[in-house]
Amino acid sequence: MAPRFVKSVYTRTPQTVLAWHGPSRTLFSSGGSDLVVTRWKIQVLPSFACASICRYHGHVALVSDMICLPELELLVTASMDGQIFLWDTVTNKWDDARPPYPPGRTPYVSGKPGKCHKVKSRIAGHNDTGIRGISYAGEGTLLSIAFDSQIIGWNIDGVTNRPLFKLIGTRVPLLGIDCVRGSGTCVTVDINGNCRRWDIKTDDSGGVQDKDRCLQIWGLRPTGPNADVEIGGANVAHNPTSMVMTKPAGSLVMAGKSLNFFDQHVKQTADAPVSCLAYNSVAMTIIASVKNTIRVWDAKTGAFEREHVDMMSYDITALCLDGRERKFFLGDARG
Repeated sequence: MAPRFVKSVYTRTPQTVLAWHGPSRTLFSSGGSDLVVTRWKIQVLPSFACASICRYHGHVALVSDMICLPELELLVTASMDGQIFLWDTVTNKWDDARPPYPPGRTPYVSGKPGKCHKVKSRIAGHNDTGIRGISYAGEGTLLSIAFDSQIIGWNIDGVTNRPLFKLIGTRVPLLGIDCVRGSGTCVTVDINGNCRRWDIKTDDSGGVQDKDRCLQIWGLRPTGPNADVEIGGANVAHNPTSMVMTKPAGSLVMAGKSLNFFDQHVKQTADAPVSCLAYNSVAMTIIASVKNTIRVWDAKTGAFEREHVDMMSYDITALCLDGRERKFFLGDARG
């Protein structure tokens, strides 16, 4: 059944960014030269109606991206002015004693004549370069990318606006970033179609250094001059223009000359450092020792097959196969 056209609503400038806030049934939009975000109240019954209820002032350049986070009661906006603003989407207590400030000096929300409300918080850390995209990873972690080729992680649910981490994988400008909430990883794509998967998990121990967070790199390799790329039997646009991840599966969709879909299979990893590895060419399996346990993976698919628990009394430090690759021998830390 095809969608039915309902109504067209006039806006003063062309709108280029949209975000939907489900709990309040309101739509946020921005675009054009007025540099503000407009909040629209959507009513469906008894008849469709759409009315502007307030406007968010503060950015001094084009708003490039925004997302609604109902669980945090926030609207997050990013702009080409290099700043990220966090707006409270629930509070409607306008401060009568605070006069409206000029846009670009003190951010505020305008909704009633002579009344305004300040922005909840602001973030700036991309060296004043334009922010291209933002994504929410869950547990208070916000990710942002800019034209300075950095990926910055922020804790927007805490008391500080200092970055959690800063990642640099390439000097090529980044095109997009997205993640599945709670997965602990994100994917970035640059303008050349090179993709990187990053570890974005955070903990108090600081065990993961920023330089070690890149988990995987893959790219779209052209088959010839000005040619498309052939991956999995499909012709893929070499220079993408945008990307998004499907939720919760985490498949990657890249847009260029066409829409191209990529399945992502996250391989199971060990929960402790692997001390020894052996490859069984007969069974086509990978055997790994983790503490005093042996784990086996399928070498073709990366799927976890089985586990042999407590093979030794102490941590395994040596592992090898016999000549026919039907048995393996182990040595532990106590000899």
